[in-house]
Amino acid sequence: MYGLEKELTDDELWHELELVYADYFVRDFPEALETEISERGVKLSGGQKQRIAIARAFLRELKILCWMKQQPVSIHILKKKCNDHWIN
Repeated sequence: MYGLEKELTDDELWHELELVYADYFVRDFPEALETEISERGVKLSGGQKQRIAIARAFLRELKILCWMKQQPVSIHILKKKCNDHWIN
């Protein structure tokens, strides 16, 4: 995956995508995990971009993740999942 220093298995990638509820739309990509996304992600919706960004943060094992103040309800659910991920 672009920007990561370590090699990841497909299972590791799918696991992180499932955590952020991104697996369902990535499976629909023409080549699933192998599909190239443009530099700015113009082929993705705003919500899809957010979910991919959060999955990348999980994979990088970041210690801090900032959230915007106004978020759709689905992001609140995702936020709880993220908190659970880092606590465990």
